Amino acid sequence: MNIYIADLNDPMFDFVLEYDHEEFMAELREDQETYWANARFGEANGMYGKKHSKKVVDKLKDRKGDKNPMYGKKHSKEFVESARERAALLKNNPKWKKWSNSRKGKPKPKISCPHCGKMGAAGIIHRWHFDNCKQKRTEAASN
Repeated sequence: MNIYIADLNDPMFDFVLEYDHEEFMAELREDQETYWANARFGEANGMYGKKHSKKVVDKLKDRKGDKNPMYGKKHSKEFVESARERAALLKNNPKWKKWSNSRKGKPKPKISCPHCGKMGAAGIIHRWHFDNCKQKRTEAASN
């Protein structure tokens, strides 16, 4: 088995170690907004009002246990050791430490949903609130 140990000084890793966090988060927010803008809720969802048949439910249940390709297996000692070495290389890299230390101790901003007033972390609250808030949907339905 050939194990590749990454060299973090390789320019290939510059995108990981020298990225602009604010720019990354802005791109992530934009991607999430696009996803949720195109998500299908209610009657627009293809499964709205439908249920899986018993046959399909049974098939999904059969995927558990020994049907899982990793069931009963463990990673080899070589793989575990190589993963540990790769993690240590990244963790001990000065560029990574600088980025990590710049994030430590900073509180995550909290915002509130304008429809129901729920407070939450800015990164995740958009999943169930703002444009996706139940209160907004009930307000829109009553208008």
